[in-house]
Amino acid sequence: MEGPRACKKDEIQQVISLTNETFRNSPGMFKTMHKEFPLLLSEKNLDNMRVISVDGEIAADVNYYPTMMDIEGSRIKAASIGAVCTDDKHRGKGYASIILDDIEKRLYKNKTHLLFVSGGRSLYIRRGCTFCGKFYELKINKEMLNEIPVLSSMKVEELADYNAEMFINLYNRDSSRFIRSYEEFNSLYSGATTVWGDFYYKTYVVKLQDEYIAYFIIRVRKNENNKPYGIMVEYAGDINGIIKGIKEAANLNDLDEVMIRSEYRDAMSSYLLSLNASHKEINQLGTVKIIHFTDFMNSLSDYFKQRLTSEQFNKLSFYEEGSDKVIRYKEEIILLKSTQSEKLILGEWEDIKSNWDISLEFKNVLDKIFPIHIPWVGNLNYQ
Repeated sequence: MEGPRACKKDEIQQVISLTNETFRNSPGMFKTMHKEFPLLLSEKNLDNMRVISVDGEIAADVNYYPTMMDIEGSRIKAASIGAVCTDDKHRGKGYASIILDDIEKRLYKNKTHLLFVSGGRSLYIRRGCTFCGKFYELKINKEMLNEIPVLSSMKVEELADYNAEMFINLYNRDSSRFIRSYEEFNSLYSGATTVWGDFYYKTYVVKLQDEYIAYFIIRVRKNENNKPYGIMVEYAGDINGIIKGIKEAANLNDLDEVMIRSEYRDAMSSYLLSLNASHKEINQLGTVKIIHFTDFMNSLSDYFKQRLTSEQFNKLSFYEEGSDKVIRYKEEIILLKSTQSEKLILGEWEDIKSNWDISLEFKNVLDKIFPIHIPWVGNLNYQ
C-alpha cells in the first residue's frame, strides 16, 4: 500500500475511470465525471485528489476542492469532498477512512472552516459530519405559476451564448455566496450543465429595458407519471424576474411543476410560501462538519459586529477545549459537544439553545448571530 498521497499526473485517468465505474455505472448513464466536476478532477487539483495505490493501481480515491465563501462581508474557508470511491478488489480495508483522516489533518492545518460532503453514509457520520442547515424544498405547479402577475415588460430568453460577466454581476449581489474566480465560474457552469443521464438542462436570462436582471438554470426530467418537471440548479438576481422566468420555462417545457431549494430566510422562500407553494423542511445537501472552530468564529467577526452592540461583541469569545467547542459570554459558557456546533451555528429546525441553562441575555445574543446564512451547496459549486 502506498499513500495516502496526492494523485500523480499520469494517474488521473485511473481516478476518472474509477469514479465513472462507481457513480456512472447504470444503464443510460454517461461516463462524464471529469466533465461534470472539472475543478475537482483536474491537473490543477492533483494535490487535493488523495489516493492510496496498491501494486501501481489506484485502490481508493477521495477528492476535495478548497473554496472561499462570503457570508455577509465575512470571508470563510470551505472545502467540498466528492467522488469518494474504492476499487471493488479493495473494499473493506478501510482505505477511504485512512484518506479522510489525512484530509482532515490537512484541512485543520490550513485552518479550513467548513467541510461539505456530498453524501451522508456512515463513513462520514461516524467522523463527525452531520445533517444540519435550515432550508425549504418548495414545489410550485404550472397552474399556480400562471396565476402570478408579472411585469409584461420583462423579457425571458433561453441562453444562447454563455456570458460569464453577466452571470458574475448578478450572482455577486447575493450577500451569502461562494467566491468564484472568472475561470471557476466558466468551469462550474460547464460542469453543472453536463448531461450524464436521462434529463437535460435549460438556462434562462431575464431582461428589463435591455438590462439583465436575473438568470436561472433548471434540470428537466420526468416523474413517475412520465411528466416533465424542473429542478432549480441555481438562480440569481431580481426575485420577480426569476419568478417570471420560471413561469415562462414551465410553459415552454410543459413542466408539471418546478422544485426549488432555498434557505428558510431567502426572499424566494418567503415569496413562494406566500403563494401557498407546497413545501417541506430539509437540511443542507449532504453532510457538514466544522473543521477549525476557533478560526471560523474569528473570521466571522465582521458578521457578528453587524448584529451585536460593541459591548456584546467584546464580551463574546470562542475557543476549543479538547474535542469541545466553547462559547463564552461574560461569565457564562456553553460546551458544544459532538455535532452541536454545526446544529447551532448552521441551523436545524429544532432549537437546541433550550438544552443549555443560560441567561436570557446570552440566549438573545446567540439568536442574533446564529444560524449564519449558508447558501444551498447544490448549486454550480457542487463539486
